[in-house]
Amino acid sequence: MTIHNAVTIGQHRTLEQDAEFAFAQLSEIAIRALSPAINDTYTGLSSIDWLGDALRMFGAFPASDGVWQTSRGKVRLLVPPLRFTSVVRAAFDLIRQAAADHPAVCLRLLQTCARLAPQLRDDEQRRAILHEVEAAREAAARMSDARIDRNTLKEAYRLAYDRLEPH
Repeated sequence: MTIHNAVTIGQHRTLEQDAEFAFAQLSEIAIRALSPAINDTYTGLSSIDWLGDALRMFGAFPASDGVWQTSRGKVRLLVPPLRFTSVVRAAFDLIRQAAADHPAVCLRLLQTCARLAPQLRDDEQRRAILHEVEAAREAAARMSDARIDRNTLKEAYRLAYDRLEPH
């Protein structure tokens, strides 16, 4: 009965039982805001800020191996571990793809990655964020003909890369 009361089974994912779902929901808010039908850049940018803060908090938790044990060390439950890389992709990939014509969104992604850099714990986290920085740079290279936007995006990329490059 204890296990039955501790688990909710239903047709939909829940925030309490699926942290990656929370990141996906915030990402969904951003990409809907950035759609041509809504065109709400501010909400898209705010969503990126919230995602960055959530990634900072998530990254501070110890990595899980997916093994739940009793106090005596007996394995009781195996679950697929939620990896930082997966969460970063759930948070940023769709936003970056939706930002094809939004230099401000690409810039905010780069700034958020730079802001996260000093707080990352290990090489796995650094590689995950660096992957997003490189992907944002590629997206930025295909947009804006305005020199000021290009220069601002290049500076943001350089700052993020410098903070994330392996030591």
